[in-house]
Amino acid sequence: MQSVGKVVFWALISIFGLAFITFCWSNWTPVTVSLSPFPWTFTELPLCFWLLGMFVLGSFAGIIVGWFAGHDGRKLSAERRRRIKELEKQLAERPAPVRQEILEHQAAPTLPSSRDAA
Repeated sequence: MQSVGKVVFWALISIFGLAFITFCWSNWTPVTVSLSPFPWTFTELPLCFWLLGMFVLGSFAGIIVGWFAGHDGRKLSAERRRRIKELEKQLAERPAPVRQEILEHQAAPTLPSSRDAA
């Protein structure tokens, strides 16, 4: 199943790559880019370079936004890792019979009793 995903991935990459190469080949004439309300004009480059530059800029912006969005999850994960290490240390400090009893109690499934059904 994983190999089908790889084939589809590479097929899509190939299609988009060929489309981009065709676009660049068709739009090789230099263009001037200017920001309308501002008096700035940028040097003349082929349109495909401008397109590729905007794609790279947008990708970096997306990566930065995603990194900031994942901050809470990374913070929570670090806190949980710290707490797990703390609990493992506490468990290791206990005598072996108590430690075994705690582990068995946590692993044993709780079955409802006849009093709970009423």
